[in-house]
Amino acid sequence: MNESEHWFFVHDGEHSEGVSKATLQGMIRDGRLGADVPVFREGMSDWMPASEMGLVPNVPSSDQLRAEIARDTVSRKTALALIAIIILTALASIAGLWWQDSKNKDKTSNLNADISKLRSDLTQSQTDLKNYSGSTNETHQLITKLRSELATLQPKVTSLSNNVDSLKIENSNYVSGLSFKNDEIEKLAEQIDELSGSLKVEQAARQAADRQADSANVKIEAARRTLTNTIAQAKQGTEQLNKQFQTDKAALLKQLTNAATAQEKLNEQIQALQDNLDQANQVITNLQAQLGQTPIRIGEPGGPKPPVGSQPFGQIGSVDTQFNFAVINRGSEDGVKAGDTFRIVSKESGEFLLQLKIDRVQATIAVGSPGTLSVNALKPEDLVYRE
Repeated sequence: MNESEHWFFVHDGEHSEGVSKATLQGMIRDGRLGADVPVFREGMSDWMPASEMGLVPNVPSSDQLRAEIARDTVSRKTALALIAIIILTALASIAGLWWQDSKNKDKTSNLNADISKLRSDLTQSQTDLKNYSGSTNETHQLITKLRSELATLQPKVTSLSNNVDSLKIENSNYVSGLSFKNDEIEKLAEQIDELSGSLKVEQAARQAADRQADSANVKIEAARRTLTNTIAQAKQGTEQLNKQFQTDKAALLKQLTNAATAQEKLNEQIQALQDNLDQANQVITNLQAQLGQTPIRIGEPGGPKPPVGSQPFGQIGSVDTQFNFAVINRGSEDGVKAGDTFRIVSKESGEFLLQLKIDRVQATIAVGSPGTLSVNALKPEDLVYRE
């Protein structure tokens, strides 16, 4: 065997010695090795399952094995029935021969008895003739009687002779038939031996098929357990994903609900601001109508000025244009309270800008809003005056 024809396999965690391809296939066919046993030979880069290397014989399915076993069972039953018929036929033939032999023996015994009696009568007649001492006439009568008796016995002798000849023929036929029956019995014995050998072969094939069926059932059961575990794991993962989805869905719905509520509040605030803006625009429109197109603004040249001698109370600290409020650098420590009103004058031009109403007060600062007006005109360090 060439080195390249050596096949190695792993069984029970141990590497085998090199075997031929036919030996390896036989071990797989007999069920001593599984179809997925790792195999290797020279020229391969890695171990591979035997099923992927074309080493697994075609194994019939479980249904095919059961069908074959059923057919084997029918064949065995047919063979057993045939054997029983042959044996019964042989026994019937032997019984017929035995009955014919017994019948011939009875006929032979009867013929022997008749012949013995005839011989005894003849011997007695001869003795009577020798010992007879009577007259000639009596002798003549005795001879006549004996002749008559011999004439009477002659047909019996002829019948006995015919019976003997018939018996010889029957005996010859019996012996010939017995020889023929012996030949038939020998042939029947040979057929029985052949059938017995066939039954042994079929029994061995059935045992091999049973082993293959058991191996196939083991593999099917292993695959079923693997599939069951996979389905159980997938089901468990699906349940976990479903729970996580329901949790995330509830959280998202809550967020959407909160966002919708906040949106409604914001819309209400926007609507309120829009109403205030509309009112402010209306007020501005009315003021413009009253003052004309170029009203004189406080702080401008020729316009009204802050009261003479008034001192600023504080300054603008910061301005938030997004939420429209401003912070002053005075608080509750300086007597500022919520609801106080302050005038804001530009530090650069001295122009009156707007009035700021305080909404919230802390120790050193206060926050105020100009109402419907905008704080865009305010800047840090603009002057704050008390009203």
